[in-house]
Amino acid sequence: MVYIVKERSSWRSASEEAAILARIDFVSNTFFNFLFWPVEASIWL
Repeated sequence: MVYIVKERSSWRSASEEAAILARIDFVSNTFFNFLFWPVEASIWL
């Protein structure tokens, strides 16, 4: 899991911020899963 620390923007609504953070979290999880699945496969095989 990747945590991105950022300053809270006063002009951005909480729902928009939650949607953006969820999108960033999804992209980062997908990227790291794609990056590291061969390592995990080599461990488990």
